[in-house]
Amino acid sequence: MEMTWNKEDLSNYNTSKSPWYSVQDNGEVDIGNEMGTGDKISLQPWGMYKLVKEWLNSGNQLSLEERKDLIDILNKKIKTTSILDDEEKMKEISGLFLEYVKNNPVDPLKNIREFTSQNQKEMQRIIDSINKK
Repeated sequence: MEMTWNKEDLSNYNTSKSPWYSVQDNGEVDIGNEMGTGDKISLQPWGMYKLVKEWLNSGNQLSLEERKDLIDILNKKIKTTSILDDEEKMKEISGLFLEYVKNNPVDPLKNIREFTSQNQKEMQRIIDSINKK
């Protein structure tokens, strides 16, 4: 899904007519100069990591609230990945996820993005429900 920035999101030095960005389920990011043109920058997740790391190390001028929001997002991701270290929880997740896949058949060749997105959302729901126990 392509997203656009508001005018106030852009600096005074912006020369793009309608800059846009797109974040994919697999972590890849596209950034374009103008909607509808083929010119874009495509970054792998580690490319975004490099960009964000450099930006965070610069004078990014984030407010304390904005910094807290970023930390909260990262902490949620860390909690989700730590569950992978618990063998019993992983068995429970696997069983619940297999049950979900059996009860919700989708042809992955028909629309692989939708299939992947649905599975990722369901896996996150299962992990969140187990974390609450």
